[in-house]
Amino acid sequence: MWISDGLPGAINDTAAARHHDIPDLAHQAEILLLADSGYHSISPDVHTPYKNHRGPHQDKRELGPAYTTANTALAAKRAFVEHGFAILKNWRILTRARCSTDRVTTLAKAILTLEHHG
Repeated sequence: MWISDGLPGAINDTAAARHHDIPDLAHQAEILLLADSGYHSISPDVHTPYKNHRGPHQDKRELGPAYTTANTALAAKRAFVEHGFAILKNWRILTRARCSTDRVTTLAKAILTLEHHG
């Protein structure tokens, strides 16, 4: 799990990842990026779950077993990151912070360090 420097305003995760050039930097460093389906179109190097690409007026169908297995494996690997986000959300100081993004970034990094080494 990695925490980038905070950005002001209501910038979504995909825009923040593009702002920090995360997909390109990870590609150059040969780091595999695993993400949720919200990052589906950010870069071909970002691995996201397979989606059911049926239209809104078509009958729903299940993904094949290979796709379901791949999605399950991806979710299992991402569980560690989701756990990290849950830890951050439990710290009330982050939900009530009314300070600069630099301070919030420092707080988030410190919290993860404390939780990891605690």
